[in-house]
Amino acid sequence: MKLSGGEQQRVAIARAVISRPEILILDEPTASLDGDTGRMIISFVKEKVLNEHRCILIVTHDARINEYADRILHMEDGRLTATDQGA
Repeated sequence: MKLSGGEQQRVAIARAVISRPEILILDEPTASLDGDTGRMIISFVKEKVLNEHRCILIVTHDARINEYADRILHMEDGRLTATDQGA
């Protein structure tokens, strides 16, 4: 059985969450996902990780994730350009 890109991405995220790292780093976690699935995955990750007082660092171009962030850092050409408080 072959998994789609979105399915592979969801499996990878679930594996990362259950391994319980102190800091969970996600690189474009919603890239292969539709909007509803992306929101569901980010909500799941935030609930599971933050309930255990762990940290999530998300690197993304997907501005829809901003509503889940406590802090947003903007970078351009490798330089920090702005810092915002999230939701």
